Amino acid sequence: MGRVQQAVKSAYIREEVFSLIVRATLDALFHRMEYRAVVIVNGHGADNQRAVLDRLCAEYNAGGTRRLRWVYPGFPRSLVAGSIGHATAEESSMLTAMWPGCVDTSRLPPSGPLRNIDHAVVDGDTFDGASTPDFTVRPEQDPRGHTSAAAGERYVEEAARETVADLRAWLALKG
Repeated sequence: MGRVQQAVKSAYIREEVFSLIVRATLDALFHRMEYRAVVIVNGHGADNQRAVLDRLCAEYNAGGTRRLRWVYPGFPRSLVAGSIGHATAEESSMLTAMWPGCVDTSRLPPSGPLRNIDHAVVDGDTFDGASTPDFTVRPEQDPRGHTSAAAGERYVEEAARETVADLRAWLALKG
């Protein structure tokens, strides 16, 4: 597909480095600071990050201790049930609701298909390996016509309610 030409580049660290950083932090919290339980709030949903956090939870919770949990409150389950994209209507709506002025769809071409490689707007199906033949965003996920602060606010509130409910259930089980 090629490289996306963006003014602001993404900064990534290798999975093993991420794992070491999180592990060192957890060791400090559990061993030096003597926390009984830790919840990691992950603000990014990349598969490799999720896998690292799953492995660390399994390790720290071995023996049924239930000391570690991670959550990703980024999207409500109603959206995650489908495929979440990057900078598509759903994510752009949530950002518009949380940080008005942060999303500027006027910087995109006024009409026509959005190619992923040109604009870094990637629909969820493309992330899941089912891109359109020309690597364009599906019309219903195009942020130019479907970004809504009101919808974004609903998504954020729903995600927060679900996360709080999940953590309350976890804490009740933890006893």
